[in-house]
Amino acid sequence: MATPPAVKVSKRGQTLLPEVALSRGPLQMAVTGDGSYQTLFGSNWILYWHKKRGLILLQDQAGIWAEVVPGAPFPELPLSARHISLTFDQSARHMFAWQDNEQIQCRQWDAAAGQYVFRGPFAGVDPILICDATINYQIPGSDIVLYYLTLDRKALCYRVQNELYAIEHELYVFMEPVFLDQGIAHAYMLQLATSAGTLHSNLYPISLQDIQTAGFAPWTSGERFDVVVLADVQDIQTGNFAPWTSGELYEPVIERSAEDIQTAGFAPWTSGELYEPIIQRAAEDIQTAGFAPWTGGSLLLVVTVHDGPQQHIQTAAFAAFTGGSLNG
Repeated sequence: MATPPAVKVSKRGQTLLPEVALSRGPLQMAVTGDGSYQTLFGSNWILYWHKKRGLILLQDQAGIWAEVVPGAPFPELPLSARHISLTFDQSARHMFAWQDNEQIQCRQWDAAAGQYVFRGPFAGVDPILICDATINYQIPGSDIVLYYLTLDRKALCYRVQNELYAIEHELYVFMEPVFLDQGIAHAYMLQLATSAGTLHSNLYPISLQDIQTAGFAPWTSGERFDVVVLADVQDIQTGNFAPWTSGELYEPVIERSAEDIQTAGFAPWTSGELYEPIIQRAAEDIQTAGFAPWTGGSLLLVVTVHDGPQQHIQTAAFAAFTGGSLNG
């Protein structure tokens, strides 16, 4: 997309960048509809700072950027303000932040008051707003996160809407001062771009509704199994997945009820037990049903976490282990 006309630019380090913020948002402002992800975050939005008209909100409507009335007039920001950021909350209303004189402020919708309110100012620079529902696609329990740098630009911090942004949390410390540019919501992972490179979050948990694997009974809430599988490309062929290509990493996060998982060679588990086997085996030592034979250099790393009652766990998934070492 070309830079909107007459957009204000601000200096970030030695670079001049336009005051333009992008975000996923609702199909229609202030309309929650069925409360689904598609309804609340199924559209692209832009907030930009027009040199003469001030802040302007745009929505992608069938490929055309249309101006949308924000519900309440935007404040007139001082010329010293910079680094505007945009996101949307669970009420299908916008929220934006900006920096002015090493202070950060936010405007958000207050459902109890029935109006937009301001939060802050907080000491900090380079604010970025992210609704974490745009990362893990889950509306219940989602929150708005405000990322920013400390005044010395050496620490990345954040505040959350659920705490009314009252508590500062330190997330990362840099060796040298940096500039925080933007946040990008990937599938189950957040990326923050800085002048020193990019930071990536850990993978977010995948909800039960988002995972359906052939061969398992319906899943229920309460049990959790995390499985991470690393192997050579040619060594893994799974009936439910297309062949892997170079560089791919397959990290399924599986949440299962006790009745749906059976593992061979283990005694029945009882309430409250925590079972965390970490298995690293030589290639010739592991044969798993449904996988092609492994070759030298392959690594199978399985982390299984259970916190709750299990009645029966029995599975014949592995052939007998032979020579080699077991590390765990």
